[in-house]
Amino acid sequence: MEKACVRIENESSVSLTFNGDGYELPPVGTDSTILQPQEQGLYVVDAGDISGYVVMRNTTEAVALPQSVSEFERGMVYTFHYNGTALVLTDVADMWGNLTFFVSTASEMQTALASIGGSTDASARFVIAVAESFSLEPTSISGVSFTIMSGGEEEKTISLDDMGSLFTVESGATLTLGNNVILQGASDNTAPLVMVNSGGSLEMNSGAKLINNSNSSSSGGGVYVGGDGTSFTMSGGLIRGNKATNSGGGVGVFDGGTFTMTGGEISGNMASANGGGVGVYGTFTMSGGAISNNAATSYGGGVYVYDYSKWTFTKQTGGVIYGFEADTSLRNTAYGSSYGHAVYASSKKRNSTAGTEVTLDSAVSGADGGWED
Repeated sequence: MEKACVRIENESSVSLTFNGDGYELPPVGTDSTILQPQEQGLYVVDAGDISGYVVMRNTTEAVALPQSVSEFERGMVYTFHYNGTALVLTDVADMWGNLTFFVSTASEMQTALASIGGSTDASARFVIAVAESFSLEPTSISGVSFTIMSGGEEEKTISLDDMGSLFTVESGATLTLGNNVILQGASDNTAPLVMVNSGGSLEMNSGAKLINNSNSSSSGGGVYVGGDGTSFTMSGGLIRGNKATNSGGGVGVFDGGTFTMTGGEISGNMASANGGGVGVYGTFTMSGGAISNNAATSYGGGVYVYDYSKWTFTKQTGGVIYGFEADTSLRNTAYGSSYGHAVYASSKKRNSTAGTEVTLDSAVSGADGGWED
């Protein structure tokens, strides 16, 4: 029979029954060995609906498992914390070593981050599953790697609760944004929504969103990637509705940072200077996704590249950067046609749409580089 496991961590005694292969959740009224306070046990249970399972407290009082998980999946280990009155789901680990923390509040998020930071298991892969939307103060992470995603099929939002970057990714850290999670900034903010510093990495996958942040003091409204060894990889998701006082309304790539875009969409962002969608003062390689409906008050409505002799932009086949001739809901716009509505790269410009078959290279002039100057 297909099996799952349940681990109970205790502050008060909870009973266990051993069936020869492992611990089982005992039925109501069954006498069984009592797990003492601060001990923990692993129950082997059938995969499927959890409604028939209860835990016996002191052999007489039944405690039902919470409905934060509707059924046990084969090969998964579910950890519940018993706080003396109720069971609370704390994390789920799969057979591949992914350890999932379910969070519904800022406090639970900080607890999960502390647990991840304190782990000594170098092979563990951590997931923070957002069960309910909540607000969070600016948070810095370093030396750890984990994924943030929704804890279910519905979108869940983590909103910025104060001025600053919602997440600052420092050296040795990798933050991955997964399915149905939204990071939301503030219209009066003074920093990028996500800041990636030297040695840090950000990965953005399908279903993730970075939205509605205004950086009134610097560059990079949605994401700022800056410094040696810094990278941002976007394979899916959406960056929308972000603003920067300087360059890079959606994404700012600076000081040797690297941005690789293979999918997703950067749309509806604005820069008060250059690069409504992406401002490049580093390396940007695009092979998929779409850059649309962004605006810059100066150069590069979609993409702006500063000093092509030092910084590079390459668009391979695949992906699209919309130009001024596109529908108004799609077109990127700069100050004027000589400023590069789609792309501006140190005097090289492209105003028309660079479709999936068009390649662009900031190091090559004229038509050979895909330019219209």
